[in-house]
Amino acid sequence: MVENESALLALRLARELAMLRATADRSDPVDETMLCLAECVTLTAGAVEQIRRGTPEEKMWPMFAEAAAAARAAVLCATYALAED
Repeated sequence: MVENESALLALRLARELAMLRATADRSDPVDETMLCLAECVTLTAGAVEQIRRGTPEEKMWPMFAEAAAAARAAVLCATYALAED
């Protein structure tokens, strides 16, 4: 993927996440799972884009940690969603 394409992807994901945050039902485990996964992907794409722009990887670790936390939250939410079925 070319540098511009990865920057556009990060931007597009951030916009989609903002829309999802505005419309998702945070009390619904399925919606919350989807939101957590979107946060994980968006944070990861943003961190990778920053690294490609020259930011040292170690400065992006907090962002990667936040992405990992969002992934863990998605697993937890999915577990609740499955339990409701």
